[in-house]
Amino acid sequence: MKRYLILSILFLATLSSFAQDQYSEEYTNALTLIKNKDFEKAKTTFRKLNSKYPNKTDVLHWVGVMNDMETSLDSAIYYYQKSLEFNVIGKSSMFTQLRLTRALLRSLNFEKAFEQAIVGIKNYPNDLVVIKEFKDVCKWAYYIKHHELNPNYLTNRFLQDEYTVNSIPEEYVIISNIRSRSDGLVEFSGQSTDLKYDYIKCNYRRDTSKFEVKFKKKWREKDKTNINNKYDLLPAEIFENTNEKPYIRLGAFLCSGTSDEQIDQCLETNIFEFRFCACASVTSITSEKIKKKCQNDASPEIQKMTETIRYYPKK
Repeated sequence: MKRYLILSILFLATLSSFAQDQYSEEYTNALTLIKNKDFEKAKTTFRKLNSKYPNKTDVLHWVGVMNDMETSLDSAIYYYQKSLEFNVIGKSSMFTQLRLTRALLRSLNFEKAFEQAIVGIKNYPNDLVVIKEFKDVCKWAYYIKHHELNPNYLTNRFLQDEYTVNSIPEEYVIISNIRSRSDGLVEFSGQSTDLKYDYIKCNYRRDTSKFEVKFKKKWREKDKTNINNKYDLLPAEIFENTNEKPYIRLGAFLCSGTSDEQIDQCLETNIFEFRFCACASVTSITSEKIKKKCQNDASPEIQKMTETIRYYPKK
């Protein structure tokens, strides 16, 4: 009986090992399709893998990506969330969290995107990409509500003929949202300007061909007709308005210069995300007093973040 039990265990272990090897091979083949930019075949392959090997976090992630590339955001969000159910912390999980945050943001669900961005900075407080994504959620929410930035610039991730903007910082959140048809991120290499337009020279990552992103400067037109342009007055007022959503207030904070006084206001709150955002926004001209406050914050996540931002002195 004992011998039979041992043989059974060994048989099951061998079977499990074989199944794992088979999965690894099929998964690697599917990733090769993505590397070769055969996205149609990759999409079909990953969906088959998901049926064959349910609840595999990496497969769920890539099924989400395939839906994301087709702009099927509801499906993408579902698979990203499903992937995170089985893989909460880790490098692969970080990429899933980033994609989930961006998919929620492109769905204009600022509330959920903000919640997910907070999860990101708590899990990965010293990752600059995660910190930037948190800030982008706040900026987009603020720009769309209070700068009348066209929400289509967020929901449509593909390059458009031109974008109308009210400020230069809006140009950079738009660029960070653009993707190629094969999901490539944008890198920029130069810029030029004239009276009506800003032009930013870019290329997609791992693609050397250059293109130009064209921004029409709406604020120039406004200046001719209304010198008391409301955009000059909003950020500080919005930041101080406690009736506004937290992410709107933080968006205003990020777009208002982040002075010592404003950073200190955030640090005086008991709200983790306000303190984190403030401490992640220090610059070379931020006072040493403010930097020390951040480095001594009660939150271990904020302390860890200050070890990453280059403007903090080494302890």
